[in-house]
Amino acid sequence: MPNDRVAVPIDEQDLQFLRDQTIIDPDYLDRFRPRKDGDGLSGEFTLDDLDDFLGALAYEINHAEEKRSERRFVAIYDWLQEVERTHLKKGTPGER
Repeated sequence: MPNDRVAVPIDEQDLQFLRDQTIIDPDYLDRFRPRKDGDGLSGEFTLDDLDDFLGALAYEINHAEEKRSERRFVAIYDWLQEVERTHLKKGTPGER
């Protein structure tokens, strides 16, 4: 189960925000590629990697200097956590 693969969708603005505003491992951010349907981006993660990614986002939330940035981090975190939860319940990620 920790090595299950999860397709994680994200929009381009959120990915760019993470690139510009975080110290998250670039390996995680570089996984996102355009989706085949042309609607945003998607990256493949194991459940362990997704959990690590969420931990890195939690760090950013706790150390955000601006409320606006903190709110955006929280929104991205909540979305990714929902993708993880959906996968664990049904075996498939949600749509954003």
